[in-house]
Amino acid sequence: MRLPDETYEYIKGEIADIFKRLNICQYPIDGRRLADKMGIAVVAYSSLSHDEMESVGKIQDGYCVGSINQDFIVFDDACDPRRQEMTIRHEIGHLVLGHDGNERNIMIQESEAKFFGKYLGAPPPLVHLAMLRHDCPLKEAFFLTNEAARFAGKYYFSWIFNASRNGLSANDVLILNQFGIKGRRLARYERTIEEVKDHIIQKTKHSSN
Repeated sequence: MRLPDETYEYIKGEIADIFKRLNICQYPIDGRRLADKMGIAVVAYSSLSHDEMESVGKIQDGYCVGSINQDFIVFDDACDPRRQEMTIRHEIGHLVLGHDGNERNIMIQESEAKFFGKYLGAPPPLVHLAMLRHDCPLKEAFFLTNEAARFAGKYYFSWIFNASRNGLSANDVLILNQFGIKGRRLARYERTIEEVKDHIIQKTKHSSN
């Protein structure tokens, strides 16, 4: 489901704020550690008692509950570890964005949380930084599922052309600053954006010939 552009920008801003407020300065993002910093309890489904399992029923990937006393996330720890991680990031999104699970807005809330989780896992300015550092492939560098890696790659290509045309956004800079990219290093980083964009264009031309 396509969301309004302002919604995507709002979500990016929330994530950039989390990076700054919680001093996130390394990737891949560890969802459980992040949740702990945010005061969110993360519970594996297999750790529930029989009665607790009966009360919540079988879950699909995970769910979250926000309350005055304690926010918590329950996730299915029987699935692939990468999927577990994506689930936790997704559920953090529901809590950060204040979703209430209202059936009338469920599609919107799911789309917002899906974008939140994927963007949190691999923000384009960090994807670019990983490429400059010659890190391992995207899926490995950011501990992503295949689906999330495809999204991150596609979103990165869109970002690189936008950043080349309009420059880095305030949220991009905020995230990069957390990784020590500021001052002269930021200026050098910005120059590489144009270089990579030109490389992509040339590569595309060659492949089409």
